[in-house]
Amino acid sequence: MENKDRMVFSITAYGKTVTIDVSDDLMIYDFLDHCRDLALSMGYDMKTWQTGVIEMAEYYLEEEEKEVEKNLRDYGNYTEKANHKVYTGKSNLTTHWGPLNPTEC
Repeated sequence: MENKDRMVFSITAYGKTVTIDVSDDLMIYDFLDHCRDLALSMGYDMKTWQTGVIEMAEYYLEEEEKEVEKNLRDYGNYTEKANHKVYTGKSNLTTHWGPLNPTEC
């Protein structure tokens, strides 16, 4: 009988199959850990995995930055000062931006 509260991830590479059976209430970090395990089982090394994750994160941050800049320009809350971006709103992905001066809000 099949347990409907479980998820099964399988990958077959080079004639070898790796299967991971986990509960269905995974946090995103747990899910990514399982993706890493599957990638490593395919023959990728840890450095390749880490580089890929960092490159993906940079891509997502750049896309978020573009979207935030567009939205801020639309509402007049974005300025450029000496090639330094000043972010006057809030976003969960833009913590890499420069610090806010409260007088600029």
